[in-house]
Amino acid sequence: MSLRKAVPEGLKPQEVERNSTHKAPCPYIPEQDEVEAKLELKTQYAKFTQPNGVELKHPVYDGVGNREKFLTHTSSALEVVEEMGIKKEYDACMADVEQARNAVEQAKSRWKDAKDFLKTVKEVDSDGRKTAEQEVIAAKTALDKAKEDRDSARAKPEGVAGKAFDVFGTLLNPAERATWSRIVKKHTEDVPWTDLQGEEHEERCGKSWESLRDCIFKYLKTQFADDAADVQRYYVMNTIKKSAKVGIRPFVDRVQTLNRYIGMLPGLYNSPQAVAGTKEAMPFDEHDLANLILRMCPREWETQWKLSQKTVPQTVTELVEVLETIEEAYNAKRAQEKSKGSSDGKRKNGHMSSPNDRIPKKAKPSEKPSKKCKLCEKLGGKPLTHYTNECKKYNPDGTVKKDFGRGSSNGGKDTKREKAHFAQMKKEYQEMKRERKHLKKLNKKLAKKAKKRAYESDSSDSDAS
Repeated sequence: MSLRKAVPEGLKPQEVERNSTHKAPCPYIPEQDEVEAKLELKTQYAKFTQPNGVELKHPVYDGVGNREKFLTHTSSALEVVEEMGIKKEYDACMADVEQARNAVEQAKSRWKDAKDFLKTVKEVDSDGRKTAEQEVIAAKTALDKAKEDRDSARAKPEGVAGKAFDVFGTLLNPAERATWSRIVKKHTEDVPWTDLQGEEHEERCGKSWESLRDCIFKYLKTQFADDAADVQRYYVMNTIKKSAKVGIRPFVDRVQTLNRYIGMLPGLYNSPQAVAGTKEAMPFDEHDLANLILRMCPREWETQWKLSQKTVPQTVTELVEVLETIEEAYNAKRAQEKSKGSSDGKRKNGHMSSPNDRIPKKAKPSEKPSKKCKLCEKLGGKPLTHYTNECKKYNPDGTVKKDFGRGSSNGGKDTKREKAHFAQMKKEYQEMKRERKHLKKLNKKLAKKAKKRAYESDSSDSDAS
């Protein structure tokens, strides 16, 4: 299903996430890569031929894009390896190795039995002893031949696995291929080498399907943290919620994709941070995922499910069929409530009609009338600094007030009182200044005396010793 339906344009993270305390490696709304949008690179393809002769084309990863694109390319590249028949060929080689190993064990048992039987034959020149000796020689020859076949069978899987490593590298651009080659060499050729848990091994690892998986995990760790799978699982379980802008089918499809990513990402289980009790982060199964999706929907939908169904959902398919019916009824109810609203389309009384409605904005406070004096505007002055009834320049009849321009509204009657207050404040300030100066000198004298006492105390102690 198209991602545009699951993530419509303008969808915000807060509409599909709740309590978002952990940043998911692959969130519901894919991360935007500005470089990819600006470059507009042309997609290049690599061509392969399947065992049945059908040609297969697959895009080459250009190293540009978000981390989800990087993850999906890694997964699809591994699918190409399987479609090429390399996995089946490798499994057949491993079956031959197991068969050759069993043949060696059988040959060892035959040789041991032949030697034990030879020890029981006492007559030296008897025909029985000759037959027993011939059996020992034949058994030893068969054992040597079985060991050669086993060694030859053991060499084949590594060559077949090498094809898988090459195909994976072919699906990367030169810069990414260099990173991949460095990881592969360090893991499969160098000695000592370090596994995913951080343990060093002195024996050469070689190329196998298990080492291919380990190298892919190490390659993913160039962009993802060690606990990416665990964080992704927490995100799916606790953070996602359904938005009213997204239909139920596209939403469920997107959630299933994010759940599938859990099994593709590196986790703490395969990291040096793992302990004995660390469990591997696995995708949710069908039953658990169905119940999680139901909890992601609005509370009304969950209530409708409980009223109409006798049990909890068992499969995602069953859940989607019922939720589609609930969604249709829910949308019809919303449309009916909207049509009953006011003609201008606004909410009645500014209240929300459903939990999915946008929170209404607070009403703006009524603005105070701007100040304007009609007398100053007409006769001259500053009309925008005061109201008409507060004018200190003009009387209501338009004449200039007698006390205007004398520095005080009471005609200067309080001038002597103000001067007296100012003189008293000045006197108090001077007294405070003198007291501060006196305290400063006193503190200096006390500090000198304390220093002198400390010096005399140190001198007396040294004399006593």
